[in-house]
Amino acid sequence: MTNLWAFLLQTLYVAGVGLLLLAIKTLLKDKLSPRWQYAVWSVLALRILLPAYTGKYYVLLPLPLWVETAKVMLEPHWASAYTNVYEATQVTSPIPWLTGAPVSLSDWLFLLYVVGVVVTLLWYLISWLRLCLLLRQGTPVPADVREQIERIGKTYACKTCRAIELTGLPSPMVCGVFRPVLALPKGKALDDHVILHELLHLNYKDALQNVFWCFCRTLHWCNPIVRLLLNRVGNDMESLCDQRVLERLRGEDRRNYGISLLAMANDKYPRAVGTTSLSNGGKNIAQRIEAIVRFKRYPRGMALASVCVVVVLAASCLVGMVDKEAGLQSLNYASYTSQQIAAAHLNYCTTVAGALDTYAKGIMNDNLLYLSMASSDKERAALETMSDRNEHYSLFGKTMTVYPQESSGRAAKEPVTIRTDGQIIYDHQAAYFAVQNLQKQADGSYTALLVMYASRVPDTEQYMDFNREYMDACGGQVTLPVLVRQEGGRYIVEQTGEPVIYLERTEGMYYRNLVPAERIYTAEGTYGTVTVELRSYCAVDNLEDPDDFWRTPTVIRKTAKPNIQFETMTYEYFAQGTFPENVTWKAVGLSIDPNPGTDAEYYQEFLQSVKTCQSSGGSSTSGLSWSTSPIEDDWNGTIVDSNSGPWLDAPPKTITLHFVVNDQGTVTEETLTAKEVPTNGA
Repeated sequence: MTNLWAFLLQTLYVAGVGLLLLAIKTLLKDKLSPRWQYAVWSVLALRILLPAYTGKYYVLLPLPLWVETAKVMLEPHWASAYTNVYEATQVTSPIPWLTGAPVSLSDWLFLLYVVGVVVTLLWYLISWLRLCLLLRQGTPVPADVREQIERIGKTYACKTCRAIELTGLPSPMVCGVFRPVLALPKGKALDDHVILHELLHLNYKDALQNVFWCFCRTLHWCNPIVRLLLNRVGNDMESLCDQRVLERLRGEDRRNYGISLLAMANDKYPRAVGTTSLSNGGKNIAQRIEAIVRFKRYPRGMALASVCVVVVLAASCLVGMVDKEAGLQSLNYASYTSQQIAAAHLNYCTTVAGALDTYAKGIMNDNLLYLSMASSDKERAALETMSDRNEHYSLFGKTMTVYPQESSGRAAKEPVTIRTDGQIIYDHQAAYFAVQNLQKQADGSYTALLVMYASRVPDTEQYMDFNREYMDACGGQVTLPVLVRQEGGRYIVEQTGEPVIYLERTEGMYYRNLVPAERIYTAEGTYGTVTVELRSYCAVDNLEDPDDFWRTPTVIRKTAKPNIQFETMTYEYFAQGTFPENVTWKAVGLSIDPNPGTDAEYYQEFLQSVKTCQSSGGSSTSGLSWSTSPIEDDWNGTIVDSNSGPWLDAPPKTITLHFVVNDQGTVTEETLTAKEVPTNGA
């Protein structure tokens, strides 16, 4: 913990989990044995030791959201040294430490808390030293008492330790962890059951557990709820020791043990660090006597039920139950509230796909908070300032760079700059967006081309064949070169170039080969040359889960998913063969074969299509694809083939191609190896 908000989150989690455990223990008071009543507190121990969970689920209540909302409301006015207002509050350690000098109110409050931790530790240390000095005044117990202790230890299979007598000590106690000492009241005859109680403390190392709980008390010294809970932990430890004693006694001895408890009631050493005492305060003795009266041996089946209770509690209290992403559905454009900004901080992007999904939806839905979730701290500050002013976000200013689509279906070689005041309308019914040319860099970052589909690009009517809804515009693909990297444990997206639009003359087609290729391969053969463009294509599942299990998802999801993974990851090949226009051939065929020799049956079908002069195409599951075309009067000397193949850890160095020519009935095959050439593509 390095700031006030991290401490608040941690201590609220601890208090919330502790109160839940206390409520369940109260409900199951007569159902769980003292052994399991105390074991339940192990969940609280884990909650104290583990940093507050800020993953996919909230534990019990949306405490991180509440704490983050308070931080968003207050910290911008304070400019704290310990707190980054644009970064989600995270607890990296349950132990606090200072990272610099305080400058704001929250910094000084955190410093006060740290000072309190140090003072509490010093108080425990001084108390322990005083106790050690007091123990030095003790004298070895008489021989008969020593024999009594050894006899009890042997009878009940308990360890023994050095024993002393101490004047003024109201009740026996075990002091120390590594070299424990059994301190007894001087000149006072003790019942065997009382000594047995302390030996059982020694046997189960309860003094060490006492040290741990004192440490927990130190970390949360200023939280009265946690202090109350830890008092209950100490009481349950004593009740468990009572249960262990009673399990070893019979009949009247159990009643006599209760009488001994009443005689030892005293508050002098109920909470000394590193000690255990029969007396844990007069107020608590009555509850222990009541437990002794109700004593029973619990059936063995209850142990299994108790284990199940503890496991369920641990899962819900440590992992969480409430989906954190549910808060993202309310982040629609409006006057954003502090709670919405806080939700954006907490839902940071944990995957590359999640960062790109969140960033794309921020652009396409004009959602500043989605954009801030996937942006650096510097950009996040600017975006949140825009949200305070109810401003809108746009990739473009007064001009747009567009590439018209030529009649061949390819993008024009030269772009056109359009001046416009219109607004791009993104297509929420198509694939929504995609990621092309995703490449991992040496430093662990990723470069990619973010492709967002637009159904309306304003002022582009001169490039339109038809568009039924908008008669002054055509659709296209808005492409944005980006870099995805990690910052502060989350993935962020940065723009690395200017956005460009690739227009489409036919509405809703979304040709994937319009955008620049990731790699280009070429090969030259006897009959002509081939150019192969290689693009990686990634997409997430953008469909909402239907309410009815049996229905097929059809609704496009507009809510960002910062933890999503890519559902589709493929490599796409687009090959174009160029031949002489004046040939005597009857037909020609082109095939892309990423895995040569694996599809003999489909390859024969390809040859048959060329032999019979068909205009056809096809593909196999292992990647082989082909296109065939008869040679007619209007043939322009080209043939194209496209294919989608499985994702590769690294792009291929070469690509195998097949030319097949039907020259007046004679079918000739040629296999080419296309090699990569330098490209300036994104």
